[in-house]
Amino acid sequence: MTLGTLYVNAQFPRNSHVLKLVRYLGLDIDIVDVREINNYAEIYALHKVPYFLGTDGFKLPEAYAVVCYLIDLSGDHGDLLGRSTKEKALNTAYGVLLSGKTQQAKDKATAELHGLLEYIDDALATREFLIGNSFTVSDLFAHDAIKTLHGLNNDFKSYTNINRYLGSCGCHPCIAPYI
Repeated sequence: MTLGTLYVNAQFPRNSHVLKLVRYLGLDIDIVDVREINNYAEIYALHKVPYFLGTDGFKLPEAYAVVCYLIDLSGDHGDLLGRSTKEKALNTAYGVLLSGKTQQAKDKATAELHGLLEYIDDALATREFLIGNSFTVSDLFAHDAIKTLHGLNNDFKSYTNINRYLGSCGCHPCIAPYI
């Protein structure tokens, strides 16, 4: 039995994270691309995606909240959220840190890109992934965000730890099938 419906716009990177995770977790969830329906405004008045509507009526907006909820539903992938209290806190921080929500936020993030990449590169100097040596949800979000920036011809040569990190993330079964 399906757990609910996930409304997405498959063109948006923050939606692709959620879609990858649903497939990786093997959850029975109906996926609806809002570009293919006319009544999304009636379903969710704020028109934002992703948006999860459970079969029990539970409603949940925002990518990171949806991701955390789906991981919890899966029951056996809790390590994606982090193991310790510190890992869980860092996981949340990186999940939010790399997610601009408005054009203004995206423009500001672009202006601060160099400092952010240095911060991440420094953090990766002592560990394989953002939180430690295990892949977590923050890596799911960060990989696509950084890979997108990398694809925009930004100069990543000086970020040796980030380059190594992209390779490590790309080998994880949650990401590898989509590269």
